[in-house]
Parts: sequence; structure tokens; C-alpha cells
Amino acid sequence: MSHWREQRDRGGLFWLSALSWCARVFGRRFLRVLCVPIAGFFLLTAAQPRRASREYLRRVLPYSPTLGNVFRHFYTFALVSADRLLLLAGKSQALDLRMSGEACVRELAARGEGCLLLVSHVGSFDAMRLPAVEDESIPVRILLDRAHNPHAMAVIEKLNPRLAAGVIDAGMDATRLVLQVREALDRGEMVGIMGDRAAAGEALFHTDFLASPAGFPRAPWLMALVLRAPVVLCWAVYSGANRYNVTFRRVYDGHPVRRRERQAVVQACIRSYAAEMETVLRGNPYNWFNFYDFWLHESPGDN
Repeated sequence: MSHWREQRDRGGLFWLSALSWCARVFGRRFLRVLCVPIAGFFLLTAAQPRRASREYLRRVLPYSPTLGNVFRHFYTFALVSADRLLLLAGKSQALDLRMSGEACVRELAARGEGCLLLVSHVGSFDAMRLPAVEDESIPVRILLDRAHNPHAMAVIEKLNPRLAAGVIDAGMDATRLVLQVREALDRGEMVGIMGDRAAAGEALFHTDFLASPAGFPRAPWLMALVLRAPVVLCWAVYSGANRYNVTFRRVYDGHPVRRRERQAVVQACIRSYAAEMETVLRGNPYNWFNFYDFWLHESPGDN
């Protein structure tokens, strides 16, 4: 199995643009229907994501997954992706977003404190932005590798230029990246960062996840400790129809941690994060959208 960066971007600019146009013109009901042939197309043509889906579902479901389960997994991914276009286009009224714990983000904003918002490829990482962007009270930045996601960036720029302008390029060298994140935090901004996907060669920590050790990136947690930035964990889970359950929880308040203790603290945080993600996925098994071999990927920097 290849690393996720080696996989071809199957969401071409034409198709993403076509979907975004349909989202704005025809609305969500039409998109729900359109996602059926889209899911079927990927089921037939995307061999590696199909294998990755079956491997993941084998771990999370209480029975051996069928082709129908894999189709449902792809369909959920297609629908959540289509809903993302609605959110980017400012049409959140089409969705039933049920928020819990967002007060912890607003409290930080009221004190002028920035934070790292730790998100994942579980559910929708766009739905988590709504408490902040609806009243524009909390500036939001996201980390995104522009070079690896050129088509997605083009759509974001078209649908939400303000969000696109605030993207911090995760592909830049580590020193510049940390400096930009620090500057954003100092301005009281909320920086969204993925906690479940690492760059090639990035240091990982392996911990139990769905019955086998899996590698999680250390960088988000180490960055938080070094910058003394509060960390807010967010899950935005699709729960059927047009509903998303969005939960926020502060897991680190920015208190200082001695250098010699950082690795132990990072490892403890990753173990807790992996355990919580497993709990979320066992209750919502079709919400996992890491379509590569999550359990075999290793890194030279791993323990």
C-alpha cells in the first residue's frame, strides 16, 4: 500500500466545480441523489480506496463487511463532501448542525486567546467552523498542503475567498510553518490542524487503534506544547438525513510543560486521542475518510 501522498487526486477540478455549481443551484436534495452514481463510480474504479475501506470496515463493524457496506462508506463520503460545498458556499441553513461544547472556543476568543483546533478525517471538518464564522467573531485559519490539494484549493477560493486567503500552507518548511502558526495564535486566531494524517517521513507515535497499532503524527501536539497553545478537540459526525453532531472539548489549556517531559505528554495525548476517535467511530462507522492503509504506514522518526 502507498502512502496517502502518493495517491492520485481523484477529485478533478471539473467535477468539484460541477458539484459546487449543483450545490448552489439545486440544493442538497439533488446532491443526495447525485451522490449515488458518484459512490458507484468510485466503488468500481478506485481499487486502493476500496481495499482500504474494506480493511477499515473489517475492524470497526461487528461482522465481515460486504460490497454493500463499502458502497455505503463511499456514499457517506460523497454526501459529506457535497455538504462541505454547501458550507463553503454559506448555505449552512440546509443542514441541521447540533453543537455541543462550543462555549470553550468562544471563551478563548473572548479573552483574545488563539487555539489549535484539532480536527480529523472523521465526518466534516468544515462543520466545525460554523460557531466561529456565522457571526465572524472568531478568526479561523486552516492548515492545508496547497501543492497536494490544488483542485480543492481552487474550489475553496471560488466559494469562500476569505477562508482561502487565510489558509496556512502545510507544505512549507517546519520552521516557517511554526512561525506562521505562532503569529496566528498571537492574533487570537483559531488554527485548524489535522491530528490523524502525517506527511511522508514525519515522526509518528504508534498506539492501539481499532485492534492494531497505528501511527499518529506527533507534530500537532508537540507544536501545541512548544507554543503553549490551548488545544480544542472537535468531532463533526454525520448522523443521517441532514444532521451533524458537532462536539468541542478542550484537552490542553496551554500550561507550560518541561522540555524533558514533552515526549511523554505527547504520547499520552495521542493515546487519549486515538481512544476517543475509536469510540466515535464505533458509534458512527461510516464516518472515517482516510482511504489508505492507515495501519501499515510507518515513519523513520517512529518509536
